[in-house]
Amino acid sequence: MEAQVAAPHHHHHHHHHHQKAANLARTFTKLLRRKRADAAAAEAPEAPAKLKLSGNLAAAYSFDAFFRNATEKKAAAAGGGGGAGAGAGRPVPGDVTPEAAADSLLATLFAGVSAVKAAYAQLQLAQFPYDAEAIQSADAAVASLTAELRAERALEARLHPGRTLASLDDLHLSGLNPTHYLTALRHTVKSIRSFAKSMLNSMQSAGWDLAAAAAAVHPGVPLQRPGDTRFVFESYVAMKMFANFHRRDFNFSFLDEREFYDRRRFFEEFTELKAEPASAFLDVRNPRWGGFGKFLRAKYLSLVHARMETAFFGRLEQRGIVSAGPGFPESSWFAEFAEMARRVWLLHCLFFAFDGGAEEDGASIFQVRTGARFSEVYMESVSDGRAADDAAAAAVADDRVVGFTVLPGFRVGRTLIQCRVYLTRPARRP
Repeated sequence: MEAQVAAPHHHHHHHHHHQKAANLARTFTKLLRRKRADAAAAEAPEAPAKLKLSGNLAAAYSFDAFFRNATEKKAAAAGGGGGAGAGAGRPVPGDVTPEAAADSLLATLFAGVSAVKAAYAQLQLAQFPYDAEAIQSADAAVASLTAELRAERALEARLHPGRTLASLDDLHLSGLNPTHYLTALRHTVKSIRSFAKSMLNSMQSAGWDLAAAAAAVHPGVPLQRPGDTRFVFESYVAMKMFANFHRRDFNFSFLDEREFYDRRRFFEEFTELKAEPASAFLDVRNPRWGGFGKFLRAKYLSLVHARMETAFFGRLEQRGIVSAGPGFPESSWFAEFAEMARRVWLLHCLFFAFDGGAEEDGASIFQVRTGARFSEVYMESVSDGRAADDAAAAAVADDRVVGFTVLPGFRVGRTLIQCRVYLTRPARRP
């Protein structure tokens, strides 16, 4: 298996990191060897049941509960939410040797914390059934590296402040690797965050009770501190934008021709769209981006509820323009939405450019259900990096479960990109 991620050059003086990574890789290799004997006898293992990875992001949360009245909300709660387990992430097949995995771990080391756990995670899925003990010892090994890698990433950011989508210029399909996906994902996430922030600010200006609004989005998840409402709205925006992301047509009938696109076609669209400013494809006289325009309308109407728009702007003018067409609103609010949607669409094109037919070459998206145990391998907590909290967070981490997924995770080829989760205390059983 080839190394997927080139390590940045300025790391040659970090010899002890390589040493540590080598030790980590050795630990994983030992773990895997010990398990392979049992695994050989077993059939293809299930995905770790306890993690309840889900391919379908829309199913897990009904965000529109946000606008239901309390009685309806109670009835809905009693009826139970949609089952998110349906599209559970399948294990990654493949006969990767532990040695190759160790190399791959070293290779992904400097791609940032998000990708470092890849080699272990994919092998853990491929080689043996769910084993809590093995996952826990891996979690511990990975956790010790995480803090140092975070410092490393901060250094990297200071050294290369401008490293954004430019690194995706002159990219060819044959050279596509998971680092490119990670770059595009970060770009998309930045936009999702900023739109969620605008939404939050508008709610504040409109005098909404943010705590009540947050509770409507994720009922029954107590927030650890008041500022955490931002994670709730980030997750609201992300879930709406990523709904049906795993389908070539986003589950929209007007995009059904995309069901027949091959990976080259998706990649070409990525390249073409990346070079254009948002205004170019909002030009209704250009039929080339007609599908994208419809996608934009559908996502806007799904994300920005009528009552929300009335509260923010006092009238439904923008919604009317979006519904009626053919033009688009000229507000900065809509422009910000359109740019976010463009980045999600770009990421979607890139996602399907990885789909080589063989399962291990493709890509998948997952989220974690409320109440799941936290795993360092699959998840990154949004509270990571609150420096003052690190010791405290470590102390209570064992006592925490997933409150909700803020941003989905991805598997791209053999690289795992963690989903970001908001941790909370488990509900006490009566």
